[in-house]
Amino acid sequence: MQRLGILGGTFDPIHLAHLMLASEAQHQLSLDRVLFIPSSIPPHKKNGTFADVQQRLRMTELAIKVEPAFQVCDIELQRSGPSYSVDTVAAIRATLAEQDEVYFIIGWDAFSQLDSWHNPSRLAELCFFAVAGRPGAGDMVHSRYPESCPPERVYHINTPQFSISSTDIRNRIETGRPYHYMLPEAVYRYIKANGIY
Repeated sequence: MQRLGILGGTFDPIHLAHLMLASEAQHQLSLDRVLFIPSSIPPHKKNGTFADVQQRLRMTELAIKVEPAFQVCDIELQRSGPSYSVDTVAAIRATLAEQDEVYFIIGWDAFSQLDSWHNPSRLAELCFFAVAGRPGAGDMVHSRYPESCPPERVYHINTPQFSISSTDIRNRIETGRPYHYMLPEAVYRYIKANGIY
């Protein structure tokens, strides 16, 4: 049996909190692999992305190259239209054996909005959720779970309490504030070399 983690996102840019989340999920859930899936057109982000698709893909590749269990999957970049998680997980699930397990790695803030996603009940049938709290998000209690996800489909991931966001990194770049140590070195160098953001 294979245990596969999925971490999707715009990765605009990918940063150390993404990598820490994936690493903790891999360790705590004994995942064989973690797929990083850059989204093409995220339906919940009205302003789109700042870096283009190829730049985000390349930054993700650079960020994970030192970890053999981490892989980039460009499945959402191959499709046109919005990137719905349920479609992505269904497509990946179809390539696996029936007994294999899929864990959708997600922060509490996004998980708490699951009921507003496209076909959330089907997504909960296809995978388990590996949920990490974000600093200041409060306690993750069963009474606040999305209705579309039964509690037995949820695993909690303990992660270090530090806050890094792609938005903050972009703002720091724009205003000339330091951001170097919020990113893997290879991603920092790529951003600098290509004048992204």
